[in-house]
Amino acid sequence: MYQIIGCFFPTFASLLIHTKISRKATNYISLILYYGTYCTINNLLTLFVVVLRHFNEPYAIDTLTINFCFKYLLVATFFSLITPYLVKVINIRIKIDVEVKKNEKRK
Repeated sequence: MYQIIGCFFPTFASLLIHTKISRKATNYISLILYYGTYCTINNLLTLFVVVLRHFNEPYAIDTLTINFCFKYLLVATFFSLITPYLVKVINIRIKIDVEVKKNEKRK
């Protein structure tokens, strides 16, 4: 039960912040896609931090106690609060221009 809460609950905070930032109407399909994206990003970042923290301890990730799940939930919530703002900054700073020209040379 703790694993499900730690894995999927913090992503709702990311989704809520994303809808507040974007201020545009979104349909259910786009919300599901954003939820999947944020869930993947948040859990990968949290797993990275957990592995770095418990790298030298044998079987540290295999023992799922309430203490470990609470720490995982805190780290995941921290990343879920930061991730939508990072995505917005990346979307503002990165611009992609595509130009298509028709080749007029014929044989």
